[in-house]
Amino acid sequence: MEYKFTITTVPDDKSGYHLPAETEGPLEVWLEGQRFLKVDEALLVEFAIVLAKWLRVQPNSLYYASMDFEEEPIFALTVEGSDFQPSSVWASGEATPVPSADAVAAARNFIETLGEELNRHGANLDRVIDEAVAADS
Repeated sequence: MEYKFTITTVPDDKSGYHLPAETEGPLEVWLEGQRFLKVDEALLVEFAIVLAKWLRVQPNSLYYASMDFEEEPIFALTVEGSDFQPSSVWASGEATPVPSADAVAAARNFIETLGEELNRHGANLDRVIDEAVAADS
C-alpha cells in the first residue's frame, strides 16, 4: 500500500486552520501496484491529521471524509481479521486486503514525506498534527 501525492497549493498564512484547509494537491492510493483511488484536489494536511489520529488508535478502522467534499468516505480502511479492507466512494481500482503492518507503514511514510515537503514551504506538519490531536482531547 502506498499514498502518492503532489503539493499544488500551500497557503501564505500557515497559522490556525489555514494549513489543513488550504494545502491541496492530487492524492492517490495504490494497492499491490495498482491505483485504487485518485482525488484531484485533496486536502493533504487534513488527510495527514486523520492518518496521525488513526495511528494512535490502532487497530481500529480508518474513515476519511473531507470538509471539501460531500460524498464519503473519500477513503476508509475497515478491520477484517488481521488485515484492512479499503473502500472509497470514488474507487477506480480493485480493493484488495491490506496487511495491518503495510497500512501502518504507508500512513507513517505519507506523514513523514508530506512533513518534509511542507518544511520546504516553511510549515511544520508535526506542530499542526500535535495541535489537532490536542484539540480532540
